[in-house]
Amino acid sequence: MTIPRAGTLVLWLCISMVGIVPLRPSAQESVIAAPQFNLFPIFGPDTNEFIGLSLVNTSVVKSEVTVTLTDSDGNSARTANLSLAPGSQRVALVKEIFAIPEDPTEGWIRIDSSEPGLLSYMTSGRDGILDATESASLISTRIILPHVAVNTGFMELEHTETLINLINPGTAAANAHAELIGLDGVAAGDLVVSIPARASRTLCVSESFRDALPPNNVGGRTFRGYMKISSDEGLAGWLRIDTPLSRRLLRGRGVEEIVPARLAMVSHFAFGSPALYRSELNFINAGDSAVALDLVAQVDRGGRFGVRRTLSPGQGFREDVLSLFRIPVPAVFPPSMLTGYIRIQAADGGIFQGIGDIDITREGNAASMLCPIGAASSSNLIMPFVINDSDYFTGYAIANPNELLTMQTDVTIELLDRDGRPVGSPRNVSLSPSARFVSLIEENVRSGYLRIRANGLVALLGSIGTHNGSMLAPLPGLP
Repeated sequence: MTIPRAGTLVLWLCISMVGIVPLRPSAQESVIAAPQFNLFPIFGPDTNEFIGLSLVNTSVVKSEVTVTLTDSDGNSARTANLSLAPGSQRVALVKEIFAIPEDPTEGWIRIDSSEPGLLSYMTSGRDGILDATESASLISTRIILPHVAVNTGFMELEHTETLINLINPGTAAANAHAELIGLDGVAAGDLVVSIPARASRTLCVSESFRDALPPNNVGGRTFRGYMKISSDEGLAGWLRIDTPLSRRLLRGRGVEEIVPARLAMVSHFAFGSPALYRSELNFINAGDSAVALDLVAQVDRGGRFGVRRTLSPGQGFREDVLSLFRIPVPAVFPPSMLTGYIRIQAADGGIFQGIGDIDITREGNAASMLCPIGAASSSNLIMPFVINDSDYFTGYAIANPNELLTMQTDVTIELLDRDGRPVGSPRNVSLSPSARFVSLIEENVRSGYLRIRANGLVALLGSIGTHNGSMLAPLPGLP
């Protein structure tokens, strides 16, 4: 995958939510099964944008892949056909796939495969800007977009806008009800969005909900909360948070994707040098009843800090990790780097439903990424794109969610090239209960992917960025 050159990053993280009691289908089921497609948004209409795709065929047979590019009105589509050998990867800009002079500035992308097991990942941005997301592989009539932030007006680096992108891949027009909700769980405003068949719509929150947002003191509007989408047709949705120096991209979840769990584990946070990073935890109670949560932050250099939060249905919090846990910081300048992880459990040991993310940013929004709580836990995971050269790096973390059993979880880490062939020898790691392993991809790697195999459940997520900290984006761990 080609991405713009600028510099490189030094931060990686892994977030996992371990589902204990899976949701069962009911008469109210809102997720619409569509197992063999992947959807990606094109927010547009920014100029000089690039859009890159990484496709990995995890099947044991050749897969015939069709990539379809559709405009935002659903009226015009073009297709390209690819063949992927077993285990192989294809990385390319969208304009290269379709043999067009520029990457598209609006619409959406659909990827269909003849075999199960196609994994996909998208990066996008422009000079000095990078964001990334995993695909939507199913559609839903009820979606939660967990992180909306607005701070407009006469701002400089703190100017913040949230865009919402909704895709209707079906053959019937959709009428969607978008509801903006504060962290107190109270609705701030709503509107109806009509999306024609095979079309997409992008909403600018500060404009679409202008009359519902409170003013700030600099001639603009401000808001912190999330959005719910209800529709009569299945949709996929994403949010993108824009600042002058960075962008964050995050996929919304259908309500049935937000599985009941006994544990949510945010496996990395970071504060301080070398680039003055900070981390903010965002969490929404997506269940139907109130829940008391015990949150514990474990700092790598020692120290365990706990706090309890009780959330009513629909209520949430978004707080700086140091302030939330009252973690003491040594009075030195520049501040030393503090890293660690967070465990979230119901106070009564029961199950809860939550959705959220951790927001890791560099001072002045110079680089940032949103990583979702709810990454998959599995014994076989793929990170679908890696790079480590003079400009870019890939970091990753593998987390062991088990804290009760005394047995080790043995993990094999394999770096594979575009043809699915191993690069070097596999790396073997043993993780004790609640342990994690963090690493960087080997040097001088231009493309390929990572395969993780374990004898128990683990979670995998990583990041791609520039060594100088100017850009940062998440890499998912996909089952």
